[in-house]
Amino acid sequence: MKVQVNGLEEKQRLLATPSPENCRYCRYRPACLQYWSKKKQTPGAEWPYDIAGTFIDSTTLGNGTLMLRLEYNNMVYKVRGLQPYRHQVVPSKNCAIYNLSKDKVENCYSETSLTTLYNF
Repeated sequence: MKVQVNGLEEKQRLLATPSPENCRYCRYRPACLQYWSKKKQTPGAEWPYDIAGTFIDSTTLGNGTLMLRLEYNNMVYKVRGLQPYRHQVVPSKNCAIYNLSKDKVENCYSETSLTTLYNF
């Protein structure tokens, strides 16, 4: 018997098995709704350091890198050290930033060599 599956979200629900171990090196994380859903349900787990939210502002730091501030769920997150030649920041848009490094300060992250930014 063949099962009819309609829509991307339904296909992801059937195929995805999100966990910190499964998602850590998954290239499909930026498009995976199940990843974000599971990550939100289990905030204490060791999920990859990815941030998604509404762009607040950006500041050019003394070393020429950028610091972005994003708002998500009434929390402000800072991402510093973003190289302007690597990342196209579009003000007043939602964005998601993947493969960050966690700073010692709460809700603060920094760029790694694998960091990728998406505007949507």
